[in-house]
Amino acid sequence: MRRSLLLLLVLALHCPAQTPRPRPKIGVAFAGGSALGLAHVGVLKWFEQNRIPIDFIAGTSMGGLIGGMYATGSDAAEVEHFIAHIDWNEALQVSVPFRHLSFRRKEDQREYPNTIELGFKRRLRFPSGLSSGQGVSLLISRFAAQYGDLASFNDLPTPFRCVAVDLVNAREVVFDQGSLPEALRATMSLPGVFAPVRKDGMLLIDGGALNNLPVEAVRRMGADVVIAVALDLPKPSADELATLFGVARRSLSVMIIENERRNLGLADLVLMPDLKGITSGDYLRWPELLERGYQAAQQKERMLAQFQLSEQDYRQYREQRAALRRPNDIRPELIQVDGSLAPRRREALINTIATDRNQPIDRQKLEGELTQITGMGRFDSAGYTLFRRDRSEE
Repeated sequence: MRRSLLLLLVLALHCPAQTPRPRPKIGVAFAGGSALGLAHVGVLKWFEQNRIPIDFIAGTSMGGLIGGMYATGSDAAEVEHFIAHIDWNEALQVSVPFRHLSFRRKEDQREYPNTIELGFKRRLRFPSGLSSGQGVSLLISRFAAQYGDLASFNDLPTPFRCVAVDLVNAREVVFDQGSLPEALRATMSLPGVFAPVRKDGMLLIDGGALNNLPVEAVRRMGADVVIAVALDLPKPSADELATLFGVARRSLSVMIIENERRNLGLADLVLMPDLKGITSGDYLRWPELLERGYQAAQQKERMLAQFQLSEQDYRQYREQRAALRRPNDIRPELIQVDGSLAPRRREALINTIATDRNQPIDRQKLEGELTQITGMGRFDSAGYTLFRRDRSEE
């Protein structure tokens, strides 16, 4: 008896202790699809309820917007609350809201209500989009203004990438550093709808034409497992294809469908919400879209269960995200206005922003002032962002 007990002890002493295997790093790629992209929020909601961590995230167009919002440290409930309180008609409005127009421009609009604005700088110029994107820019700034100076998007609570297309060089651009609001505005620049973003000699539009589902971008970030959330774009009706705009939109959709099909094969797991009966313009049906995204994840529950964390590990994961989150209330120490603004208007704008340092900026008041500036007709858009000053340079 002693001999066998001794043998067992010796074996136990010589067996190396088994170290727990590190969990796989999980990345998520969100496809673009205008309003249909709101289904991504439902996927995030299911992941959180089932303790599935997201270590990396990337998206295009609306997929980039939702992914970017989550990457800033927001949880699914916060993203849903944000979506629920958006005035979509104003955010996506083609022109500046009538109440913010100057007196002269109000008179012009009353007299010529259905006109396209033209410009003249050495020659007659047509607009680069139906909308300057002012509403979208302000929308993005509400949750991302504090991330205007990132050395790397890996420094966000969840490392993030978003995709745009450079029209000048005909190439894909994957944003991984710099201004998060600018990157999100670029990936949201739907051709012909929102004006492109000009940056470093590039003319940037929605990345859907070349990469609507950035699976490879997530893989390059270091993901062991890539989960793609694809959106089945609806087929156009015969009436839609009978119009110039309908044909142009379908031409873009064909390119999107083709590149998305290639990327689906690169993912380890694909979620595809059932979006029948909903169109890419149905923003007001966001509750239904969230539910469809949630159900798409629920249908893959057995496959996703392998990535579920314990309650303790998931709590630690959430705490790590929260620790990297920057406060959203803006208390500026220095105000800088870029752009040739008249002295009186510049002073009014600064006075709007310049509050007691212990009090955050009234964003509603600031956005109203910026929108009034665009209503003068001299600027396509006016926005704001926050930069952190390096005190070593003072």
